Amino acid sequence: AETFFVDASRYGLVADGTTDNTGKLQAALSTCPKGGTVYVPAGRYRTSSLFMKSCTTLYLEKGAVLLGDNDRTHYPILPGVIPSENEVDEYYLTGWEGNPLDSFAGLLNITQVHDVVVTGEGTLDCDAQNGDWWINQKVKRIAWRPRAVAAVDSENVCLHGITVQNSYSWTIHPIFVKHLDLLNFNINNPYNAPNTDGIDPESCEYIRIIGANIHVGDDCIAMKASKVFLGMKLKKSCEHTVIRNCLLDKGHGGIVIGSEMSGGVKDMVVTQCLMDHTDRGLRVKTRRGRGNTAVIDGLVFRNVEMRGVKAPFVINMFYFCDPDGHGPYVQCRDAMPVDEYTPKLGSLTMEDIVATDAQFAGCYFDGLPEQPIERVSMKNVIITFDPNLRPPLWKSLEDARVEIEYGLTKCDVLKISDNEVEFLFDTTDYDKGAALIEEKYHIPLVLITMGKDGSRAYYKGRRVECAPFLQEHTIETTGAGDTFCASILNYVLEHGLEDLSDENLMEMLTFANAGASLITTRKGALRVMPTREEVEEFIAKNGR
Repeated sequence: AETFFVDASRYGLVADGTTDNTGKLQAALSTCPKGGTVYVPAGRYRTSSLFMKSCTTLYLEKGAVLLGDNDRTHYPILPGVIPSENEVDEYYLTGWEGNPLDSFAGLLNITQVHDVVVTGEGTLDCDAQNGDWWINQKVKRIAWRPRAVAAVDSENVCLHGITVQNSYSWTIHPIFVKHLDLLNFNINNPYNAPNTDGIDPESCEYIRIIGANIHVGDDCIAMKASKVFLGMKLKKSCEHTVIRNCLLDKGHGGIVIGSEMSGGVKDMVVTQCLMDHTDRGLRVKTRRGRGNTAVIDGLVFRNVEMRGVKAPFVINMFYFCDPDGHGPYVQCRDAMPVDEYTPKLGSLTMEDIVATDAQFAGCYFDGLPEQPIERVSMKNVIITFDPNLRPPLWKSLEDARVEIEYGLTKCDVLKISDNEVEFLFDTTDYDKGAALIEEKYHIPLVLITMGKDGSRAYYKGRRVECAPFLQEHTIETTGAGDTFCASILNYVLEHGLEDLSDENLMEMLTFANAGASLITTRKGALRVMPTREEVEEFIAKNGR
Protein backbone atom coordinates (compact mmCIF):
# COMPACT_ATOMS: atom_id res chain seq x y z
CA ALA A 1 0.00 0.00 0.00
CA GLU A 2 1.12 3.55 -0.69
CA THR A 3 2.36 5.27 2.45
CA PHE A 4 3.38 8.70 1.12
CA PHE A 5 2.58 10.82 -1.95
CA VAL A 6 5.46 12.92 -3.25
CA ASP A 7 4.45 15.50 -5.86
CA ALA A 8 7.64 16.11 -7.84
CA SER A 9 6.39 19.51 -9.03
CA ARG A 10 6.93 20.80 -5.48
CA TYR A 11 10.67 20.33 -6.03
CA GLY A 12 10.70 23.11 -8.61
CA LEU A 13 10.28 21.23 -11.89
CA VAL A 14 10.19 23.27 -15.10
CA ALA A 15 8.05 21.60 -17.77
CA ASP A 16 9.32 23.44 -20.85
CA GLY A 17 11.25 20.56 -22.48
CA THR A 18 14.50 22.56 -22.30
CA THR A 19 15.43 23.34 -18.69
CA ASP A 20 17.53 20.67 -16.99
CA ASN A 21 15.43 18.98 -14.27
CA THR A 22 17.87 16.20 -13.35
CA GLY A 23 18.73 17.43 -9.86
CA LYS A 24 15.14 18.25 -8.97
CA LEU A 25 13.73 14.93 -10.18
CA GLN A 26 16.52 13.04 -8.44
CA ALA A 27 15.83 14.92 -5.22
CA ALA A 28 12.20 13.82 -5.35
CA LEU A 29 13.22 10.20 -5.97
CA SER A 30 15.94 10.18 -3.30
CA THR A 31 13.82 11.76 -0.56
CA CYS A 32 10.71 9.68 -1.15
CA PRO A 33 9.96 7.73 2.06
CA LYS A 34 9.75 3.94 2.05
CA GLY A 35 6.53 2.79 0.38
CA GLY A 36 5.94 6.20 -1.19
CA THR A 37 5.07 7.28 -4.71
CA VAL A 38 6.80 10.04 -6.66
CA TYR A 39 4.20 11.67 -8.89
CA VAL A 40 5.25 13.50 -12.07
CA PRO A 41 2.41 15.57 -13.60
CA ALA A 42 1.90 16.23 -17.30
CA GLY A 43 4.66 18.22 -18.96
CA ARG A 44 7.98 17.79 -20.76
CA TYR A 45 10.92 17.54 -18.38
CA ARG A 46 14.45 17.51 -19.79
CA THR A 47 16.74 15.29 -17.72
CA SER A 48 19.78 13.05 -17.77
CA SER A 49 20.26 9.94 -15.60
CA LEU A 50 17.86 9.27 -12.73
CA PHE A 51 18.22 6.55 -10.07
CA MET A 52 15.41 4.76 -8.25
CA LYS A 53 15.59 3.68 -4.60
CA SER A 54 14.11 0.62 -2.92
CA CYS A 55 10.48 0.35 -1.91
CA THR A 56 9.29 3.29 -4.03
CA THR A 57 7.06 3.93 -7.03
CA LEU A 58 7.53 6.39 -9.87
CA TYR A 59 4.19 7.42 -11.38
CA LEU A 60 4.22 9.27 -14.71
CA GLU A 61 0.91 10.97 -15.37
CA LYS A 62 -0.56 10.83 -18.87
CA GLY A 63 1.21 13.59 -20.81
CA ALA A 64 4.29 13.48 -18.57
CA VAL A 65 7.47 13.07 -20.62
CA LEU A 66 10.95 12.57 -19.18
CA LEU A 67 13.02 13.85 -22.08
CA GLY A 68 16.60 12.64 -22.39
CA ASP A 69 19.51 15.09 -22.44
CA ASN A 70 21.39 15.12 -25.76
CA ASP A 71 24.77 16.06 -24.27
CA ARG A 72 26.58 12.84 -23.39
CA THR A 73 28.91 14.66 -20.99
CA HIS A 74 25.92 15.24 -18.71
CA TYR A 75 25.50 11.50 -18.09
CA PRO A 76 27.47 9.72 -15.35
CA ILE A 77 29.87 6.99 -16.47
CA LEU A 78 29.29 3.70 -14.67
CA PRO A 79 32.40 1.50 -14.40
CA GLY A 80 31.85 -1.98 -15.73
CA VAL A 81 33.99 -3.56 -13.01
CA ILE A 82 34.40 -2.42 -9.41
CA PRO A 83 37.34 -4.19 -7.68
CA SER A 84 37.13 -5.55 -4.15
CA GLU A 85 39.51 -4.61 -1.37
CA ASN A 86 40.70 -8.26 -1.36
CA GLU A 87 41.88 -7.78 -4.97
CA VAL A 88 40.14 -11.04 -5.94
CA ASP A 89 36.40 -10.43 -6.03
CA GLU A 90 34.79 -8.04 -8.49
CA TYR A 91 31.42 -6.33 -8.75
CA TYR A 92 29.89 -5.89 -12.19
CA LEU A 93 27.92 -2.67 -12.33
CA THR A 94 27.08 -2.41 -16.02
CA GLY A 95 28.03 -3.85 -19.39
CA TRP A 96 28.05 -3.52 -23.13
CA GLU A 97 26.99 -6.40 -25.39
CA GLY A 98 27.81 -9.10 -22.85
CA ASN A 99 31.03 -7.75 -21.35
CA PRO A 100 31.50 -5.61 -18.19
CA LEU A 101 32.56 -2.39 -19.93
CA ASP A 102 32.21 1.22 -18.82
CA SER A 103 28.92 2.67 -20.04
CA PHE A 104 26.89 5.80 -19.53
CA ALA A 105 24.12 5.46 -16.96
CA GLY A 106 20.67 5.04 -18.47
CA LEU A 107 17.89 7.58 -18.52
CA LEU A 108 16.26 5.60 -15.69
CA ASN A 109 18.45 3.36 -13.52
CA ILE A 110 17.24 0.62 -11.17
CA THR A 111 20.50 -0.43 -9.53
CA GLN A 112 21.02 -2.57 -6.41
CA VAL A 113 17.46 -2.00 -5.21
CA HIS A 114 14.33 -4.01 -4.50
CA ASP A 115 10.56 -3.54 -4.69
CA VAL A 116 10.50 -0.83 -7.34
CA VAL A 117 7.54 0.10 -9.58
CA VAL A 118 7.49 2.47 -12.55
CA THR A 119 3.94 3.01 -13.76
CA GLY A 120 1.42 5.41 -15.26
CA GLU A 121 0.57 6.48 -18.81
CA GLY A 122 3.52 8.80 -19.29
CA THR A 123 6.62 8.46 -21.46
CA LEU A 124 10.35 7.99 -21.17
CA ASP A 125 11.65 9.65 -24.33
CA CYS A 126 15.41 9.42 -24.76
CA ASP A 127 15.18 11.86 -27.69
CA ALA A 128 18.16 10.06 -29.27
CA GLN A 129 17.19 11.14 -32.78
CA ASN A 130 18.08 14.72 -31.87
CA GLY A 131 21.52 13.84 -30.52
CA ASP A 132 24.51 11.94 -31.91
CA TRP A 133 23.69 8.62 -30.26
CA TRP A 134 22.89 6.81 -33.52
CA ILE A 135 25.92 8.12 -35.42
CA ASN A 136 28.90 5.71 -35.65
CA GLN A 137 27.11 3.57 -33.12
CA LYS A 138 29.86 0.95 -32.96
CA VAL A 139 32.44 3.53 -31.87
CA LYS A 140 32.97 4.12 -28.14
CA ARG A 141 32.91 7.83 -27.38
CA ILE A 142 33.89 8.54 -23.76
CA ALA A 143 31.86 5.46 -22.73
CA TRP A 144 29.46 3.04 -24.36
CA ARG A 145 25.94 4.28 -25.06
CA PRO A 146 23.32 4.30 -22.31
CA ARG A 147 20.08 2.36 -22.24
CA ALA A 148 16.66 3.90 -21.74
CA VAL A 149 16.04 1.74 -18.66
CA ALA A 150 19.00 -0.01 -17.05
CA ALA A 151 18.37 -2.39 -14.15
CA VAL A 152 21.24 -4.16 -12.38
CA ASP A 153 21.41 -6.58 -9.45
CA SER A 154 17.87 -5.83 -8.27
CA GLU A 155 14.79 -7.78 -7.18
CA ASN A 156 11.03 -7.35 -7.51
CA VAL A 157 10.99 -4.77 -10.29
CA CYS A 158 7.85 -3.83 -12.26
CA LEU A 159 7.40 -1.54 -15.27
CA HIS A 160 3.74 -1.03 -16.13
CA GLY A 161 1.69 1.06 -18.54
CA ILE A 162 4.35 3.50 -19.69
CA THR A 163 5.79 4.18 -23.14
CA VAL A 164 9.54 4.09 -23.75
CA GLN A 165 10.80 5.53 -27.02
CA ASN A 166 13.74 6.79 -29.09
CA SER A 167 16.29 4.88 -27.05
CA TYR A 168 20.03 5.52 -27.26
CA SER A 169 20.72 1.79 -27.69
CA TRP A 170 19.02 -1.26 -26.13
CA THR A 171 15.78 0.06 -24.67
CA ILE A 172 15.21 -2.01 -21.53
CA HIS A 173 18.30 -3.88 -20.30
CA PRO A 174 18.03 -5.71 -16.99
CA ILE A 175 21.17 -7.53 -15.75
CA PHE A 176 21.13 -9.98 -12.80
CA VAL A 177 17.52 -9.04 -11.93
CA LYS A 178 15.27 -11.50 -10.13
CA HIS A 179 11.46 -11.30 -10.36
CA LEU A 180 11.01 -8.80 -13.17
CA ASP A 181 7.55 -7.84 -14.48
CA LEU A 182 7.22 -5.85 -17.71
CA LEU A 183 3.48 -5.38 -18.17
CA ASN A 184 1.18 -3.64 -20.63
CA PHE A 185 3.55 -1.05 -22.04
CA ASN A 186 4.89 0.28 -25.35
CA ILE A 187 8.35 0.53 -26.87
CA ASN A 188 8.71 2.68 -29.99
CA ASN A 189 12.01 3.21 -31.80
CA PRO A 190 12.40 4.13 -35.48
CA TYR A 191 12.88 1.20 -37.84
CA ASN A 192 16.32 2.49 -38.84
CA ALA A 193 17.61 3.29 -35.33
CA PRO A 194 20.71 1.07 -34.85
CA ASN A 195 20.99 -1.44 -32.00
CA THR A 196 17.76 -0.27 -30.40
CA ASP A 197 16.56 -3.68 -29.20
CA GLY A 198 13.31 -3.61 -27.26
CA ILE A 199 13.90 -5.79 -24.18
CA ASP A 200 17.18 -7.60 -23.50
CA PRO A 201 17.11 -9.49 -20.18
CA GLU A 202 20.64 -10.64 -19.33
CA SER A 203 21.17 -13.42 -16.75
CA CYS A 204 17.81 -12.68 -15.12
CA GLU A 205 15.41 -15.02 -13.31
CA TYR A 206 11.62 -15.15 -13.19
CA ILE A 207 10.73 -12.70 -15.94
CA ARG A 208 7.23 -11.93 -17.13
CA ILE A 209 6.77 -9.86 -20.29
CA ILE A 210 3.02 -9.53 -20.81
CA GLY A 211 1.02 -7.22 -23.03
CA ALA A 212 4.00 -5.41 -24.56
CA ASN A 213 3.72 -3.58 -27.89
CA ILE A 214 7.23 -3.39 -29.34
CA HIS A 215 8.22 -1.58 -32.54
CA VAL A 216 12.00 -1.18 -32.89
CA GLY A 217 14.99 -0.95 -35.23
CA ASP A 218 16.59 -4.20 -34.10
CA ASP A 219 15.45 -7.27 -32.13
CA CYS A 220 12.14 -6.96 -30.29
CA ILE A 221 13.06 -9.26 -27.38
CA ALA A 222 16.54 -10.78 -27.02
CA MET A 223 17.34 -13.16 -24.17
CA LYS A 224 20.98 -12.93 -23.15
CA ALA A 225 23.45 -14.28 -20.59
CA SER A 226 26.78 -12.50 -21.18
CA LYS A 227 29.79 -13.48 -23.24
CA VAL A 228 32.30 -16.12 -22.26
CA PHE A 229 34.17 -14.18 -19.55
CA LEU A 230 31.17 -13.47 -17.33
CA GLY A 231 29.12 -16.44 -18.52
CA MET A 232 31.67 -19.07 -17.52
CA LYS A 233 32.82 -17.19 -14.41
CA LEU A 234 29.42 -16.44 -12.87
CA LYS A 235 27.39 -19.23 -14.50
CA LYS A 236 24.24 -17.10 -14.31
CA SER A 237 21.66 -18.21 -16.85
CA CYS A 238 18.58 -16.36 -18.04
CA GLU A 239 15.74 -18.61 -16.92
CA HIS A 240 12.07 -18.97 -15.98
CA THR A 241 10.69 -16.53 -18.55
CA VAL A 242 7.09 -16.07 -19.70
CA ILE A 243 6.32 -13.90 -22.74
CA ARG A 244 2.58 -13.59 -23.39
CA ASN A 245 0.10 -11.46 -25.34
CA CYS A 246 2.76 -9.30 -26.99
CA LEU A 247 2.82 -7.56 -30.37
CA LEU A 248 6.33 -7.74 -31.83
CA ASP A 249 6.33 -5.43 -34.81
CA LYS A 250 8.80 -4.71 -37.62
CA GLY A 251 12.01 -5.59 -35.73
CA HIS A 252 14.88 -7.72 -36.98
CA GLY A 253 13.88 -10.64 -34.77
CA GLY A 254 10.69 -11.33 -32.83
CA ILE A 255 12.16 -13.48 -30.06
CA VAL A 256 15.94 -13.89 -30.19
CA ILE A 257 18.23 -16.04 -28.04
CA GLY A 258 21.80 -14.71 -27.94
CA SER A 259 24.21 -14.23 -29.29
CA GLU A 260 25.63 -13.17 -25.91
CA MET A 261 24.42 -16.21 -23.94
CA SER A 262 27.43 -17.91 -22.37
CA GLY A 263 25.56 -18.33 -19.09
CA GLY A 264 22.73 -20.19 -20.83
CA VAL A 265 19.03 -19.54 -21.54
CA LYS A 266 16.56 -22.02 -20.06
CA ASP A 267 12.86 -22.54 -19.38
CA MET A 268 11.21 -19.94 -21.60
CA VAL A 269 7.56 -20.05 -22.71
CA VAL A 270 6.25 -17.76 -25.47
CA THR A 271 2.50 -17.88 -26.00
CA GLN A 272 -0.36 -15.89 -27.55
CA CYS A 273 1.95 -13.47 -29.34
CA LEU A 274 1.78 -11.83 -32.76
CA MET A 275 4.93 -11.18 -34.79
CA ASP A 276 4.17 -8.76 -37.59
CA HIS A 277 6.74 -8.37 -40.42
CA THR A 278 9.84 -9.04 -38.37
CA ASP A 279 12.79 -10.42 -40.34
CA ARG A 280 12.89 -13.53 -38.13
CA GLY A 281 10.36 -15.08 -35.77
CA LEU A 282 12.29 -17.24 -33.33
CA ARG A 283 16.03 -16.83 -33.82
CA VAL A 284 18.74 -18.67 -31.88
CA LYS A 285 22.26 -17.27 -32.30
CA THR A 286 25.33 -18.95 -30.82
CA ARG A 287 28.80 -20.14 -31.84
CA ARG A 288 31.84 -22.09 -30.77
CA GLY A 289 33.64 -20.22 -28.03
CA ARG A 290 30.55 -19.32 -26.01
CA GLY A 291 31.45 -22.08 -23.53
CA ASN A 292 29.93 -25.26 -22.14
CA THR A 293 27.80 -23.12 -19.81
CA ALA A 294 26.07 -21.76 -22.93
CA VAL A 295 23.18 -24.22 -22.73
CA ILE A 296 19.89 -23.32 -24.41
CA ASP A 297 17.13 -25.65 -23.26
CA GLY A 298 13.43 -25.84 -22.53
CA LEU A 299 12.18 -23.31 -25.08
CA VAL A 300 8.44 -23.50 -25.84
CA PHE A 301 6.56 -21.55 -28.53
CA ARG A 302 2.80 -22.06 -28.39
CA ASN A 303 -0.21 -20.30 -29.96
CA VAL A 304 1.88 -17.81 -31.91
CA GLU A 305 0.95 -16.03 -35.15
CA MET A 306 3.53 -14.66 -37.58
CA ARG A 307 2.54 -12.34 -40.43
CA GLY A 308 5.04 -11.53 -43.14
CA VAL A 309 7.97 -12.87 -41.13
CA LYS A 310 10.66 -13.58 -43.72
CA ALA A 311 12.13 -16.61 -41.91
CA PRO A 312 9.89 -17.90 -39.08
CA PHE A 313 12.36 -20.29 -37.37
CA VAL A 314 16.15 -19.91 -37.43
CA ILE A 315 18.81 -21.70 -35.39
CA ASN A 316 22.38 -20.77 -36.24
CA MET A 317 25.24 -22.26 -34.21
CA PHE A 318 27.79 -20.74 -36.61
CA TYR A 319 26.82 -17.14 -35.88
CA PHE A 320 29.59 -14.79 -37.06
CA CYS A 321 29.84 -12.30 -34.20
CA ASP A 322 32.95 -10.89 -32.48
CA PRO A 323 36.35 -10.25 -34.12
CA ASP A 324 37.00 -13.96 -34.75
CA GLY A 325 33.47 -14.67 -35.98
CA HIS A 326 34.53 -15.29 -39.57
CA GLY A 327 37.59 -17.30 -38.59
CA PRO A 328 38.10 -21.06 -39.09
CA TYR A 329 37.40 -21.99 -35.45
CA VAL A 330 33.87 -20.56 -35.59
CA GLN A 331 33.02 -21.34 -39.21
CA CYS A 332 34.64 -24.75 -39.76
CA ARG A 333 32.01 -27.25 -40.92
CA ASP A 334 33.98 -30.29 -39.78
CA ALA A 335 33.38 -31.75 -36.33
CA MET A 336 35.73 -30.28 -33.75
CA PRO A 337 36.55 -31.60 -30.27
CA VAL A 338 33.81 -31.00 -27.68
CA ASP A 339 35.50 -29.01 -24.94
CA GLU A 340 34.84 -26.30 -22.37
CA TYR A 341 34.09 -23.78 -25.14
CA THR A 342 31.42 -25.82 -26.97
CA PRO A 343 27.82 -24.52 -26.61
CA LYS A 344 24.80 -26.80 -26.46
CA LEU A 345 21.24 -26.56 -27.72
CA GLY A 346 18.75 -28.87 -25.98
CA SER A 347 14.99 -28.95 -26.63
CA LEU A 348 12.78 -26.61 -28.62
CA THR A 349 9.01 -27.18 -28.79
CA MET A 350 6.69 -25.41 -31.25
CA GLU A 351 2.93 -25.96 -31.13
CA ASP A 352 -0.11 -24.37 -32.77
CA ILE A 353 1.74 -21.80 -34.84
CA VAL A 354 0.60 -20.15 -38.06
CA ALA A 355 3.15 -18.25 -40.16
CA THR A 356 1.86 -16.60 -43.34
CA ASP A 357 3.75 -14.84 -46.14
CA ALA A 358 7.20 -16.16 -45.30
CA GLN A 359 9.78 -15.25 -47.93
CA PHE A 360 13.13 -16.96 -47.31
CA ALA A 361 12.87 -20.23 -45.37
CA GLY A 362 10.24 -21.69 -43.08
CA CYS A 363 12.83 -23.37 -40.88
CA TYR A 364 16.61 -22.98 -41.04
CA PHE A 365 18.40 -25.11 -38.43
CA ASP A 366 22.22 -25.21 -38.52
CA GLY A 367 23.70 -27.16 -35.60
CA LEU A 368 27.29 -28.03 -34.77
CA PRO A 369 28.45 -31.40 -36.12
CA GLU A 370 30.24 -32.19 -32.85
CA GLN A 371 27.25 -31.10 -30.70
CA PRO A 372 24.04 -31.49 -32.74
CA ILE A 373 20.76 -29.86 -31.77
CA GLU A 374 19.17 -32.38 -29.40
CA ARG A 375 15.46 -32.09 -30.15
CA VAL A 376 13.07 -29.92 -32.14
CA SER A 377 9.38 -30.80 -31.83
CA MET A 378 6.79 -29.23 -34.14
CA LYS A 379 3.05 -29.88 -33.80
CA ASN A 380 0.26 -28.08 -35.67
CA VAL A 381 2.70 -25.68 -37.31
CA ILE A 382 1.58 -24.15 -40.62
CA ILE A 383 3.96 -22.06 -42.72
CA THR A 384 2.87 -20.48 -46.01
CA PHE A 385 4.97 -18.37 -48.30
CA ASP A 386 4.33 -14.97 -49.81
CA PRO A 387 2.63 -15.90 -53.09
CA ASN A 388 3.61 -12.70 -54.84
CA LEU A 389 6.68 -12.13 -56.97
CA ARG A 390 8.45 -9.06 -55.53
CA PRO A 391 11.38 -8.06 -57.80
CA PRO A 392 12.91 -5.54 -55.31
CA LEU A 393 13.64 -8.43 -52.92
CA TRP A 394 16.01 -10.07 -55.41
CA LYS A 395 19.40 -9.17 -56.85
CA SER A 396 17.98 -9.99 -60.28
CA LEU A 397 14.93 -11.67 -61.80
CA GLU A 398 17.12 -14.61 -62.74
CA ASP A 399 18.05 -15.09 -59.08
CA ALA A 400 14.34 -14.96 -58.29
CA ARG A 401 13.57 -17.62 -60.89
CA VAL A 402 16.30 -19.94 -59.57
CA GLU A 403 15.21 -19.63 -55.94
CA ILE A 404 11.50 -19.99 -56.74
CA GLU A 405 12.15 -23.11 -58.82
CA TYR A 406 14.13 -24.58 -55.93
CA GLY A 407 11.13 -23.97 -53.68
CA LEU A 408 8.90 -25.80 -56.14
CA THR A 409 10.96 -28.96 -55.61
CA LYS A 410 9.73 -28.99 -51.98
CA CYS A 411 6.02 -28.44 -52.66
CA ASP A 412 3.03 -30.70 -52.08
CA VAL A 413 0.49 -27.96 -52.81
CA LEU A 414 1.28 -25.02 -55.09
CA LYS A 415 -0.83 -21.90 -55.48
CA ILE A 416 0.47 -19.78 -58.36
CA SER A 417 -0.99 -16.77 -60.15
CA ASP A 418 -1.41 -16.36 -63.88
CA ASN A 419 1.39 -13.76 -64.16
CA GLU A 420 3.74 -16.01 -62.16
CA VAL A 421 3.10 -18.88 -64.59
CA GLU A 422 4.05 -16.53 -67.40
CA PHE A 423 7.20 -15.39 -65.54
CA LEU A 424 8.44 -18.91 -64.76
CA PHE A 425 7.46 -20.75 -67.95
CA ASP A 426 7.15 -18.00 -70.56
CA THR A 427 3.61 -18.99 -71.51
CA THR A 428 0.09 -17.66 -71.11
CA ASP A 429 -1.30 -21.13 -71.73
CA TYR A 430 -2.06 -22.10 -68.15
CA ASP A 431 -2.82 -25.72 -69.03
CA LYS A 432 0.64 -25.94 -70.57
CA GLY A 433 2.16 -24.26 -67.51
CA ALA A 434 0.41 -26.71 -65.18
CA ALA A 435 1.61 -29.64 -67.28
CA LEU A 436 5.20 -28.36 -67.07
CA ILE A 437 4.89 -28.02 -63.30
CA GLU A 438 3.54 -31.54 -62.92
CA GLU A 439 6.17 -33.00 -65.26
CA LYS A 440 9.15 -31.19 -63.78
CA TYR A 441 8.31 -30.93 -60.08
CA HIS A 442 5.75 -33.72 -59.48
CA ILE A 443 3.54 -31.50 -57.31
CA PRO A 444 0.31 -33.39 -56.50
CA LEU A 445 -2.01 -30.36 -56.41
CA VAL A 446 -1.52 -27.16 -58.44
CA LEU A 447 -3.90 -24.19 -58.20
CA ILE A 448 -3.74 -21.28 -60.64
CA THR A 449 -5.55 -18.05 -59.79
CA MET A 450 -6.61 -15.79 -62.65
CA GLY A 451 -8.23 -12.77 -61.02
CA LYS A 452 -11.65 -12.01 -62.49
CA ASP A 453 -11.46 -15.21 -64.55
CA GLY A 454 -11.55 -17.42 -61.46
CA SER A 455 -9.25 -20.28 -60.56
CA ARG A 456 -8.24 -23.75 -61.68
CA ALA A 457 -7.14 -26.90 -59.88
CA TYR A 458 -4.86 -29.44 -61.58
CA TYR A 459 -4.72 -32.87 -60.02
CA LYS A 460 -3.45 -36.13 -61.54
CA GLY A 461 -3.89 -34.93 -65.12
CA ARG A 462 -7.37 -33.53 -64.49
CA ARG A 463 -8.50 -29.91 -64.51
CA VAL A 464 -11.39 -28.31 -62.64
CA GLU A 465 -12.26 -24.64 -63.14
CA CYS A 466 -14.32 -22.44 -60.82
CA ALA A 467 -15.78 -19.01 -61.56
CA PRO A 468 -15.09 -16.21 -59.09
CA PHE A 469 -17.56 -14.53 -56.76
CA LEU A 470 -17.46 -10.98 -58.16
CA GLN A 471 -18.21 -8.17 -55.72
CA GLU A 472 -19.91 -4.89 -56.57
CA HIS A 473 -18.39 -3.06 -53.61
CA THR A 474 -14.76 -4.07 -53.25
CA ILE A 475 -12.96 -2.12 -50.50
CA GLU A 476 -9.44 -3.56 -50.78
CA THR A 477 -7.85 -6.69 -52.24
CA THR A 478 -5.02 -7.04 -49.72
CA GLY A 479 -5.37 -10.44 -48.10
CA ALA A 480 -7.43 -12.07 -50.86
CA GLY A 481 -4.58 -14.33 -51.97
CA ASP A 482 -3.75 -15.23 -48.37
CA THR A 483 -7.38 -16.11 -47.68
CA PHE A 484 -7.48 -18.25 -50.84
CA CYS A 485 -4.36 -20.13 -49.65
CA ALA A 486 -5.69 -20.51 -46.10
CA SER A 487 -8.96 -21.93 -47.46
CA ILE A 488 -7.11 -24.47 -49.63
CA LEU A 489 -4.90 -25.54 -46.72
CA ASN A 490 -7.96 -25.90 -44.49
CA TYR A 491 -9.54 -28.24 -47.04
CA VAL A 492 -6.36 -30.26 -47.56
CA LEU A 493 -5.84 -30.67 -43.80
CA GLU A 494 -9.38 -32.05 -43.53
CA HIS A 495 -9.47 -34.24 -46.65
CA GLY A 496 -5.83 -35.02 -47.43
CA LEU A 497 -4.31 -35.21 -50.92
CA GLU A 498 -5.22 -38.78 -51.81
CA ASP A 499 -8.01 -39.64 -54.25
CA LEU A 500 -9.57 -36.21 -54.66
CA SER A 501 -12.56 -36.34 -57.00
CA ASP A 502 -13.63 -33.58 -59.36
CA GLU A 503 -16.42 -32.81 -56.87
CA ASN A 504 -13.80 -32.44 -54.12
CA LEU A 505 -11.73 -30.10 -56.27
CA MET A 506 -14.76 -27.95 -57.15
CA GLU A 507 -15.80 -27.79 -53.50
CA MET A 508 -12.26 -26.75 -52.57
CA LEU A 509 -12.09 -24.01 -55.22
CA THR A 510 -15.56 -22.73 -54.41
CA PHE A 511 -14.67 -22.39 -50.73
CA ALA A 512 -11.36 -20.65 -51.53
CA ASN A 513 -12.89 -18.29 -54.10
CA ALA A 514 -15.66 -17.38 -51.68
CA GLY A 515 -13.24 -16.62 -48.84
CA ALA A 516 -11.04 -14.50 -51.11
CA SER A 517 -14.06 -12.60 -52.41
CA LEU A 518 -15.52 -12.00 -48.96
CA ILE A 519 -12.37 -10.44 -47.51
CA THR A 520 -12.29 -7.82 -50.30
CA THR A 521 -15.46 -6.28 -48.80
CA ARG A 522 -13.71 -5.50 -45.51
CA LYS A 523 -11.05 -3.14 -44.24
CA GLY A 524 -8.11 -4.63 -42.36
CA ALA A 525 -6.65 -7.27 -44.70
CA LEU A 526 -5.53 -10.40 -42.82
CA ARG A 527 -6.90 -9.16 -39.52
CA VAL A 528 -10.45 -9.54 -40.87
CA MET A 529 -10.04 -12.88 -42.62
CA PRO A 530 -13.50 -14.55 -42.60
CA THR A 531 -14.30 -17.57 -40.49
CA ARG A 532 -15.33 -20.90 -41.95
CA GLU A 533 -18.94 -20.27 -40.92
CA GLU A 534 -18.97 -16.88 -42.65
CA VAL A 535 -17.62 -18.39 -45.88
CA GLU A 536 -20.19 -21.19 -45.85
CA GLU A 537 -22.99 -18.67 -45.27
CA PHE A 538 -21.66 -16.52 -48.14
CA ILE A 539 -21.63 -19.51 -50.49
CA ALA A 540 -25.20 -20.44 -49.54
CA LYS A 541 -26.44 -16.87 -50.14
CA ASN A 542 -24.85 -16.84 -53.58
CA GLY A 543 -26.47 -20.11 -54.64
CA ARG A 544 -23.39 -22.26 -54.99
